[in-house]
Amino acid sequence: MKKILFILMLLVVSLTTFSQTNYEYYKSLYRDKGWNIGNEQYANLIQGKTAYTYINFTSGSTCHIVACSNDVDVTDVDVFVYLSDGSLFMKDDDRSALAIVKFECTYSQQVKIVIKNYSSLTPNYASTIRYFIAWY
Repeated sequence: MKKILFILMLLVVSLTTFSQTNYEYYKSLYRDKGWNIGNEQYANLIQGKTAYTYINFTSGSTCHIVACSNDVDVTDVDVFVYLSDGSLFMKDDDRSALAIVKFECTYSQQVKIVIKNYSSLTPNYASTIRYFIAWY
């Protein structure tokens, strides 16, 4: 009985570690390539819901917004970037659990970043979507 409980505990710990590893893995990839990491955010979202934040970007930098879920049941994460006038600037709305928006800042500006849990295997469960901004 103790062996079964121990194995179950290891399984839960490994699944939890794996689900959090995706975010840390992508962040470390960027850091290893010399990118700066900032504005780390998260939102707990059920399927179809969004969260947003406003970020100021500085001209002359290359920026990536990278989003994924801590939860392995999230199958599609989307990112949308809107300019201050409300127009859509960039998006990643493919059918992937990893969303990356890439752009060059030609002038300093404030943008609205919208993160969406587009699809989840457990649609009524709020999953944690984490994202960061990488720049150089």
